Amino acid sequence: MKILSKYSKKKAAALLIAVILLLTAVVGGAMALLLDTSDAVTNTFTPAHVTCAVAETVADNIKSSVKIKNTGDIDAYIRVAAVGNTVDANGNVTGNFDLSSYLAASGWTKSGNYYYWNAKVAPNALTGELLTGSISLDGHLVTILAEAIQADGMPGVTDAVGAFAYAAANGTTGGGA
Repeated sequence: MKILSKYSKKKAAALLIAVILLLTAVVGGAMALLLDTSDAVTNTFTPAHVTCAVAETVADNIKSSVKIKNTGDIDAYIRVAAVGNTVDANGNVTGNFDLSSYLAASGWTKSGNYYYWNAKVAPNALTGELLTGSISLDGHLVTILAEAIQADGMPGVTDAVGAFAYAAANGTTGGGA
Protein backbone atom coordinates (compact mmCIF):
# COMPACT_ATOMS: atom_id res chain seq x y z
CA MET A 1 0.00 0.00 0.00
CA LYS A 2 1.27 3.34 -1.00
CA ILE A 3 1.63 5.94 1.70
CA LEU A 4 0.81 9.54 0.87
CA SER A 5 3.62 11.94 1.22
CA LYS A 6 3.38 14.87 3.56
CA TYR A 7 3.00 17.18 0.56
CA SER A 8 0.11 15.09 -0.91
CA LYS A 9 -1.70 15.04 2.45
CA LYS A 10 -1.56 18.85 2.61
CA LYS A 11 -2.83 19.09 -0.94
CA ALA A 12 -5.74 16.71 -0.23
CA ALA A 13 -6.68 18.60 2.96
CA ALA A 14 -6.64 21.96 1.12
CA LEU A 15 -8.80 20.50 -1.66
CA LEU A 16 -11.28 19.09 0.87
CA ILE A 17 -11.52 22.45 2.67
CA ALA A 18 -12.01 24.26 -0.67
CA VAL A 19 -14.84 21.87 -1.63
CA ILE A 20 -16.51 22.30 1.77
CA LEU A 21 -16.26 26.11 1.50
CA LEU A 22 -17.65 26.05 -2.04
CA LEU A 23 -20.61 23.85 -1.01
CA THR A 24 -21.27 26.08 2.01
CA ALA A 25 -21.31 29.18 -0.22
CA VAL A 26 -23.64 27.57 -2.79
CA VAL A 27 -26.08 26.21 -0.19
CA GLY A 28 -25.96 29.42 1.84
CA GLY A 29 -26.56 31.58 -1.24
CA ALA A 30 -29.49 29.43 -2.35
CA MET A 31 -31.03 29.59 1.11
CA ALA A 32 -30.58 33.37 1.22
CA LEU A 33 -32.38 33.76 -2.13
CA LEU A 34 -35.21 31.46 -1.07
CA LEU A 35 -35.76 33.09 2.30
CA ASP A 36 -35.38 36.72 1.18
CA THR A 37 -38.57 38.79 1.49
CA SER A 38 -39.55 42.23 0.27
CA ASP A 39 -42.35 44.66 1.00
CA ALA A 40 -45.70 43.93 -0.64
CA VAL A 41 -46.32 45.70 -3.94
CA THR A 42 -49.77 47.16 -4.54
CA ASN A 43 -51.18 46.92 -8.05
CA THR A 44 -52.32 50.40 -9.07
CA PHE A 45 -53.96 49.38 -12.37
CA THR A 46 -57.37 50.95 -12.84
CA PRO A 47 -59.50 49.63 -15.69
CA ALA A 48 -61.26 52.09 -17.97
CA HIS A 49 -65.04 52.30 -18.10
CA VAL A 50 -66.59 52.56 -21.55
CA THR A 51 -70.26 53.53 -21.47
CA CYS A 52 -72.61 55.85 -23.29
CA ALA A 53 -76.09 57.27 -23.00
CA VAL A 54 -78.66 58.57 -25.48
CA ALA A 55 -79.33 62.29 -24.96
CA GLU A 56 -82.53 63.17 -26.80
CA THR A 57 -85.08 65.95 -26.81
CA VAL A 58 -88.76 65.05 -26.96
CA ALA A 59 -91.36 67.78 -26.59
CA ASP A 60 -95.00 67.93 -27.69
CA ASN A 61 -94.67 64.37 -29.01
CA ILE A 62 -91.86 65.40 -31.38
CA LYS A 63 -88.33 64.03 -31.25
CA SER A 64 -86.11 66.86 -32.41
CA SER A 65 -82.63 66.06 -31.19
CA VAL A 66 -80.61 62.90 -30.66
CA LYS A 67 -76.98 62.92 -29.55
CA ILE A 68 -74.93 60.27 -27.77
CA LYS A 69 -72.92 61.13 -24.65
CA ASN A 70 -69.74 59.29 -23.72
CA THR A 71 -70.44 58.59 -20.03
CA GLY A 72 -67.23 56.61 -19.61
CA ASP A 73 -63.81 57.79 -18.48
CA ILE A 74 -61.85 57.21 -21.70
CA ASP A 75 -62.14 58.33 -25.34
CA ALA A 76 -64.66 56.18 -27.19
CA TYR A 77 -66.06 55.51 -30.63
CA ILE A 78 -69.86 55.53 -30.84
CA ARG A 79 -72.34 53.73 -33.05
CA VAL A 80 -76.14 53.63 -33.01
CA ALA A 81 -78.92 51.51 -34.42
CA ALA A 82 -82.25 53.27 -34.87
CA VAL A 83 -85.48 51.29 -34.89
CA GLY A 84 -88.75 52.80 -36.08
CA ASN A 85 -92.15 51.23 -35.54
CA THR A 86 -95.72 52.27 -36.11
CA VAL A 87 -97.99 51.90 -33.09
CA ASP A 88 -101.74 51.93 -32.49
CA ALA A 89 -103.57 54.05 -29.91
CA ASN A 90 -102.76 51.49 -27.19
CA GLY A 91 -99.01 51.59 -27.96
CA ASN A 92 -98.97 48.17 -29.63
CA VAL A 93 -96.47 47.81 -32.45
CA THR A 94 -98.30 47.40 -35.75
CA GLY A 95 -95.48 47.68 -38.28
CA ASN A 96 -92.18 49.24 -39.26
CA PHE A 97 -91.51 52.95 -39.69
CA ASP A 98 -88.69 53.84 -42.11
CA LEU A 99 -86.30 56.25 -40.40
CA SER A 100 -83.70 56.46 -43.17
CA SER A 101 -84.74 59.95 -44.31
CA TYR A 102 -84.33 61.29 -40.74
CA LEU A 103 -80.91 59.85 -39.93
CA ALA A 104 -77.21 60.43 -40.61
CA ALA A 105 -76.77 64.14 -40.18
CA SER A 106 -73.32 65.59 -40.82
CA GLY A 107 -70.53 63.70 -39.03
CA TRP A 108 -72.27 60.30 -39.13
CA THR A 109 -71.52 57.43 -41.53
CA LYS A 110 -73.95 54.60 -42.30
CA SER A 111 -72.46 51.13 -42.60
CA GLY A 112 -74.74 48.10 -42.58
CA ASN A 113 -77.47 48.56 -39.96
CA TYR A 114 -75.49 51.08 -37.91
CA TYR A 115 -74.65 54.77 -37.93
CA TYR A 116 -71.08 55.56 -36.78
CA TRP A 117 -69.90 58.87 -35.37
CA ASN A 118 -66.79 59.78 -37.42
CA ALA A 119 -64.56 60.96 -34.55
CA LYS A 120 -63.48 59.92 -31.08
CA VAL A 121 -65.75 61.18 -28.31
CA ALA A 122 -64.02 62.41 -25.16
CA PRO A 123 -65.39 61.51 -21.71
CA ASN A 124 -68.56 63.49 -20.92
CA ALA A 125 -68.68 64.87 -24.47
CA LEU A 126 -71.49 64.46 -27.00
CA THR A 127 -71.58 63.38 -30.62
CA GLY A 128 -73.14 65.70 -33.13
CA GLU A 129 -76.83 65.56 -33.99
CA LEU A 130 -77.97 62.20 -35.42
CA LEU A 131 -81.27 63.44 -36.88
CA THR A 132 -81.57 65.50 -40.04
CA GLY A 133 -84.99 66.77 -38.91
CA SER A 134 -87.72 66.37 -36.32
CA ILE A 135 -89.80 63.19 -36.09
CA SER A 136 -93.44 63.23 -35.09
CA LEU A 137 -94.10 60.48 -32.58
CA ASP A 138 -97.85 60.44 -33.32
CA GLY A 139 -98.37 56.81 -34.29
CA HIS A 140 -94.60 56.17 -34.21
CA LEU A 141 -92.14 54.66 -31.78
CA VAL A 142 -88.49 55.57 -32.36
CA THR A 143 -85.86 53.66 -30.39
CA ILE A 144 -82.19 54.62 -30.46
CA LEU A 145 -79.72 51.94 -29.34
CA ALA A 146 -76.18 53.21 -28.74
CA GLU A 147 -72.86 51.45 -28.18
CA ALA A 148 -69.44 52.75 -27.20
CA ILE A 149 -66.05 51.12 -27.57
CA GLN A 150 -62.63 52.20 -26.35
CA ALA A 151 -61.03 54.38 -29.01
CA ASP A 152 -57.39 53.51 -28.39
CA GLY A 153 -55.39 50.32 -28.22
CA MET A 154 -56.50 48.57 -31.42
CA PRO A 155 -53.67 48.25 -33.96
CA GLY A 156 -54.40 50.01 -37.24
CA VAL A 157 -57.82 51.32 -36.16
CA THR A 158 -58.53 54.98 -36.94
CA ASP A 159 -62.33 55.24 -36.94
CA ALA A 160 -65.51 53.87 -35.38
CA VAL A 161 -66.30 51.43 -38.21
CA GLY A 162 -62.82 49.94 -37.90
CA ALA A 163 -63.00 49.79 -34.09
CA PHE A 164 -66.25 47.82 -34.01
CA ALA A 165 -65.04 45.55 -36.84
CA TYR A 166 -61.79 44.92 -34.93
CA ALA A 167 -63.74 44.12 -31.76
CA ALA A 168 -66.06 41.73 -33.59
CA ALA A 169 -63.11 39.94 -35.20
CA ASN A 170 -61.22 39.68 -31.90
CA GLY A 171 -64.06 38.73 -29.58
CA THR A 172 -64.41 41.94 -27.57
CA THR A 173 -67.46 44.07 -26.90
CA GLY A 174 -68.34 47.66 -26.12
CA GLY A 175 -70.58 49.34 -23.58
CA GLY A 176 -74.16 50.09 -24.54
CA ALA A 177 -77.01 52.37 -23.66
